Amino acid sequence: MARDRSVYAPDMPGYGESDPPPHRPAIADYAAAMVDFVDAMRFREIDVLGHHTGALVATELGILRPEQVRRVVLVSVPVFNLEERETFQARSQQATLTEDGANLLREWQRQVQGRGPGSTLEDCAEGFAERLQSGANASWGAHAAYNYAANERLPLLRQPVLVIRPKDEMWDAAQRARQMLRSARLVDLPEQGAGILSAAPQLVAQHAREFLKS
Repeated sequence: MARDRSVYAPDMPGYGESDPPPHRPAIADYAAAMVDFVDAMRFREIDVLGHHTGALVATELGILRPEQVRRVVLVSVPVFNLEERETFQARSQQATLTEDGANLLREWQRQVQGRGPGSTLEDCAEGFAERLQSGANASWGAHAAYNYAANERLPLLRQPVLVIRPKDEMWDAAQRARQMLRSARLVDLPEQGAGILSAAPQLVAQHAREFLKS
């Protein structure tokens, strides 16, 4: 994507190299951090892409800054029903640190079992390391996602939206998101799965590029 446009990939608070917030944030708090980034960089117009929890942050950023956000690409959008919300909440609670390291084994098994086509063990190890780097608060992003009022917020997005839907655990959720959006194009990728950004980055870039240029 950076061949013909400027591309920025900021780490959200508490992830990657970014400092964690003092308290468990909501999606609105993550979006506010991205607003600070946009203002600090003095961007006049941007396109945004978000994956999983990041898709909700991208949505909120588009709502907050309609004059700056031109188009939005959402990958694997987590719009949960009640049953899914309870499942993901239980999973985040299992991430609590334990002296015997059982939580680490569970996280590694989740990474391996959830990998999609084309994802390697090296990709799993990278995701596992990222999870560990976030420490005891690694589940904060997931908690923000399953408490986000997607059915109220997504319809407020006015920009053209591209929803990319690989066959991962958000397959059904992303379809719900498409139904809530006023102006959205849906691309189904059933041959892809979890880890699509690692396993098939050129495919994601192809669809995003076509949408952003149209």
